[in-house]
Amino acid sequence: MTNRVLLGKRGSSDFGLYVSRPTEDVTSTSSSLIFSSDSAVKGFNVAAHGQGILNGGQSRTISHGLGFRPFVEVTYTNAENMIGEPPTTAATFSVTLTYSYFFSLWYVTAVSVTSGGSGYTTAPLVVFSPSGATATATISGGAVTSVTVNSGGLYANNSVTAAPSGGGPPAYASKVYKAYNADVSPYTGNSFGTGDNMFDVEQSFSNPGFGDDGFILEYQEGSSYTTTTSNLVIKNQCSGGRYIEYEGSTTDVDNSFASQPIYYSYIIFNCESPFV
Repeated sequence: MTNRVLLGKRGSSDFGLYVSRPTEDVTSTSSSLIFSSDSAVKGFNVAAHGQGILNGGQSRTISHGLGFRPFVEVTYTNAENMIGEPPTTAATFSVTLTYSYFFSLWYVTAVSVTSGGSGYTTAPLVVFSPSGATATATISGGAVTSVTVNSGGLYANNSVTAAPSGGGPPAYASKVYKAYNADVSPYTGNSFGTGDNMFDVEQSFSNPGFGDDGFILEYQEGSSYTTTTSNLVIKNQCSGGRYIEYEGSTTDVDNSFASQPIYYSYIIFNCESPFV
């Protein structure tokens, strides 16, 4: 029978490809179909892809301009899983901080290059400890020549250091993890003793028979992403942690752990996401 295949507009649908069952006219909207591009995957052709590094707690927005929320894949790893040749000699930095009487806190005003290192093929990431400030390094002739402070952060004291991360010859990850799709179940942060989510890990122990002695350990890790009709947003959830050890009402130990950078990669497909 003729009229079983239609390449065009069928009823009120968008233009597409339609195939009807034997003996049925594909042009009739009441006919049964064995294929419809309306419900089929529109093709896993890649619209955009890329990679980068994010400091703890930071996010990055990638514009795709597709006009719909696309299907994406985001993976990440951390420094200990990166394998490759480091720069021949790592650069070293000196950090200058200024006290703000308005905030009663310190902030980074300059990062000086004490040694430019050697063997850099790309500008390294500038990692602050503790995290908070952000800066961008510039290289020339395989060495770091300058560092520009983008955001000074706010610190309780002036004990802040900066170090380069990456920038050497190409490396690869020995292990990668799938980022969490926050479009499915939005990520929400929390504080000690409240709530559960994908990334917060909390362990606690107390023994009332010994004066409520115990400890609390909490840290955040991982990477999440969200999509809109114009952007993909990737976030580094590795924002650090805290360990408290106490004896009765007295705190014996209270240590904070610095955040860590992640190495991420993403692929944006030219088809709508089935998860939103």
